[in-house]
Amino acid sequence: MQTDALLVISSVLVGISLTGVVMTLRGSAPAPGRHTLIVVFGLFLGLSGLPLIARFARPVFDLYLPALLPCLLLLPACFFQYVTERIDAIDHRPWRRRHLGLPLIGVIVMIGYWALPGPVRRTLLIEGDLPEGWFPALLALTTFALILIWAVTSLIYLAVILKHLSRYRARLKALYSNTEAYELRWMDGFILMLAIGWSLAGLSVISDNLGPGLIVPAEGVVFTIGLAVLMLVVFATGQMPAQDIPPSLPPESDKYARSALSPERMEHIARKLETAMRAEALYLDPTLSLQKLAKHVAAPHNHVSQTLNGHLGTTFFDYVARWRVQAAQPLLLAEKASVLTIALDVGFNSRSTFYKAFKRETGLTPKAYQKHNTASA
Repeated sequence: MQTDALLVISSVLVGISLTGVVMTLRGSAPAPGRHTLIVVFGLFLGLSGLPLIARFARPVFDLYLPALLPCLLLLPACFFQYVTERIDAIDHRPWRRRHLGLPLIGVIVMIGYWALPGPVRRTLLIEGDLPEGWFPALLALTTFALILIWAVTSLIYLAVILKHLSRYRARLKALYSNTEAYELRWMDGFILMLAIGWSLAGLSVISDNLGPGLIVPAEGVVFTIGLAVLMLVVFATGQMPAQDIPPSLPPESDKYARSALSPERMEHIARKLETAMRAEALYLDPTLSLQKLAKHVAAPHNHVSQTLNGHLGTTFFDYVARWRVQAAQPLLLAEKASVLTIALDVGFNSRSTFYKAFKRETGLTPKAYQKHNTASA
C-alpha cells in the first residue's frame, strides 16, 4: 500500500538523487570516482521512484519492478568502486568481473519477467499470486534467493569498504601532518545509514515472503536510505581537497625492499630533519607534508620516509605531532590562550587531533596537563 507519507518521502528521495546527478555532472573538475558516482545516484533514483510508479504509472509497474532487481544488485558493487576510485592514489582497485556476476543474473531474471505474458506477469508481481507453470515459480524463487544473497553481500561490501578506508587513513599519516581533509570521515556516517537502510529493506522482503514476522515499515526504509543519499550529495559532490599523494605508494611491508639507503645517509637526513624542526620550526606549517619536508631537506620523499620509519622509529605524522606537542606545552602552562588557539598556533588543524596527539605523547589531556603542572608548581 502506497501511503501518503511514503509517496512524500519517495518524492524527496527522487529529488535528492536527481540533485546528486546534476551536481556531479556540473562539477568543474574530473574528480576521482565522478562517473561511478553518477551511476550510484542513478541507481538510487531508479529504486526510490518505485512507490511513485506504483501510484501514478500503474500500467508500467509490472515492467518497472523487474528492472529494479539488477539495479539493487549493482548498487553495493558500484559504491565499492566509487570508494576505491575516490582513494585511487593509494588504494585503487579496477573493476573486476566478479563484481558484475550478481547484476548480470539480475538482468537475466528481469528479461525472464518481461518475457512472461502480461496477465501472468501482473498476477505474479502485482497480485502476489503464483501462476501455474514452472517458469514463473523459478523466477519467483530465483528473485527471493538473489535478494537474500544481496542482503549478505551488501554487508560484506560495506565491511570491506570500511577496511579499505581504515588502511587508507593509516597510510595517510606517512604523507601528511594533518590528515582531516583527506580522511573522508563522512563515509562512516553514510555507510552506517546505508547499512541500516539495506538491513531494513532485506528484513522487509524476508518478512513479506515468509509470512507473519518482523514488520518493517516501508517509510522507515526509504527515509533511512534518503538520509544516506542526502549525505552523499552534500559531501561527495563538494569540492575535494587537492591531492598530491604519490600515485604508486607501495605496501608498508616492501616499500623499502629495494632501497640502498645507508645508515650514514639516514643519519645525515635525520640531522637535517632535526634542524628543520628545531631551528626553523617547520612543524608550525599546518599544510606540512612529506613532500614539502623532503623538498626542504633536499632529499627524496621515500628516503625521508625510510629515515623516519627505520632510523627514528616513527611515522611522518607522529614525528611532526611530537614537535607540535612540545611547542604547545609551554604555551599551555602560560595559560594566556585557549587550548584551541594553542592547537592552531602550533600547527594542528583541529582541537580533537591536538587532544589525541597530546595524550599520546604525555599521557594527559591538555587541560589535565595544565592542572597537574599548576598543582606541582
